[in-house]
Amino acid sequence: MGGISLFKGDSTTVDSNTVISNDLFGVVSGMGNGHIIKNNNIFNHSNGIYLYKSIFSSVAGNKITNTTEFGIIAQYNSNFNTIINNTLLNNYFLIGLGDDCSNNNISNNSANHVLVIDRTYGPPPFSEEELEELNRLYFSSE
Repeated sequence: MGGISLFKGDSTTVDSNTVISNDLFGVVSGMGNGHIIKNNNIFNHSNGIYLYKSIFSSVAGNKITNTTEFGIIAQYNSNFNTIINNTLLNNYFLIGLGDDCSNNNISNNSANHVLVIDRTYGPPPFSEEELEELNRLYFSSE
């Protein structure tokens, strides 16, 4: 799945980690608010950082290298996020933004290039039910 996964949580900080060679994502933030993803080194994934229904989150100061798809991608009503000061190297696409995402601040990234996707880039990798089950299995104290 991914290296670091945040689902249905609020205000979690992911800072100064190295995430290497996972199948899908280096860091994924799904259905949460106010996450801070900063100063991480993310290498060799399909997508480096994936925001899925994330609101008021910050992605800053990360180094994302060698993705086969996007360095950073925001989809499915990921609104009011800040994506700044990231370094994107050797990624197939740099930054992707679904057309249902709005009011995002994307600036001062190393390539200063945003790929705006017509509609969204395929279906989400997991259904909401699958995300809930993954969250329950991996992040619940029950």
